[in-house]
Amino acid sequence: MSAGFSPCHRRERIRGLLRHAAMGAAASSPEDSGADVVGKEQGFRVHRVEPNSPGHDAGLESIIDYIVVANGVRLDSDDGSFVRMIQENKGKEMRLCVFNTHTLRTRETILLPNDQWGGTGLLGITIRFDVLQSLDKHTLHVLDVYPDSPASAAGLDDFNDYILGCGDLLFDGPDEFGEIVQHNTSRSARTMPRS
Repeated sequence: MSAGFSPCHRRERIRGLLRHAAMGAAASSPEDSGADVVGKEQGFRVHRVEPNSPGHDAGLESIIDYIVVANGVRLDSDDGSFVRMIQENKGKEMRLCVFNTHTLRTRETILLPNDQWGGTGLLGITIRFDVLQSLDKHTLHVLDVYPDSPASAAGLDDFNDYILGCGDLLFDGPDEFGEIVQHNTSRSARTMPRS
């Protein structure tokens, strides 16, 4: 990577997936997003954001955000360099490029790693290195909600809600979701719907 290269400012061509947006949204054009996202993308997926944490202050969103660039460095492997970068930048601003799978756009944000926010860790987020998948690969569209059913009691809205996971656990498709439901029969399972 050459000095001064900022993948968030330059139109990225990212190999092969996400040409068509899931859930009926149109793919972002370079004019409105600052980046062409047309392929498989790698980065650190945000799984959880603690309230009032540095991650919360940076506007990071659970499940649908991927941190793909930090301080101009492309995060294309889980080699420990991002963790070291976070530790080295304690108390200093970090410029992140974040890709959102819901809007299919990248955005820049500032993250300030610190241990003074009142919780655990420097960021207050849970992340995992992941390969970005199109929304239809990791969501379930709620088509029917029957009266007096557990889904109705949970407030799910047919045709408007999508289920991303249960609790802190994401799933990769209907089979895995079925296993979660079966394991939690007669117990409460907190879902993560996305309207």
